[in-house]
Amino acid sequence: MSTQAYTGCSRQKPKPTARHIFAMLLCASLAMSCGGSSGGGDGVASVQIDNGSLRVVIVSDCPPCNALATDTGYDRFLFSSNVTNQTAQSIQQVCGFRTVRDHLGMNGDNLQIAGCSSGVEFAFVSNRFRAFALRDGFVGVFNGSIRIGDRLELVLQSDPGLVQVDPLTFVRDLGDTRIEANFDSDLRLRELVVGRGFLR
Repeated sequence: MSTQAYTGCSRQKPKPTARHIFAMLLCASLAMSCGGSSGGGDGVASVQIDNGSLRVVIVSDCPPCNALATDTGYDRFLFSSNVTNQTAQSIQQVCGFRTVRDHLGMNGDNLQIAGCSSGVEFAFVSNRFRAFALRDGFVGVFNGSIRIGDRLELVLQSDPGLVQVDPLTFVRDLGDTRIEANFDSDLRLRELVVGRGFLR
């Protein structure tokens, strides 16, 4: 399958046909409309042409490294929303995220992408956003008060539902919601994994 991607309205593989010119104009129009004053950020559109079919993916804001993350998602990227592998590919193209794991299997696929100096990692399972991991490089806050590097006592005070499963790992598992907090030997929060389907 031949794919030519137009990212941030700049052509990566120039082929001056009417279809490509149309895609560039569409990309410019979409990016400008997403990045208006009411958008709160720079809108970016990824336009892809696959064997003559035009496909547009809009990422209104890249995932920020200083986001507010919760049990239900990361910033505007929620587990309950329609965030799919197509969105992940667009985030990679326009936001500087890289592929960490890309596996297509009989039981569905698993795509994991990382950004923020590997401090934020998204996991897509069977074409849906299902989990994320936070590490050093993530400078935001989880559930309003927990930060990477926080001491164990502070994390347990902020989330008393966490249960110790080994000396450096605590888990809160309520069925749909799962949080795993991993600490280093100094008992500081090293990694927080939220959701289901995250692979190591």
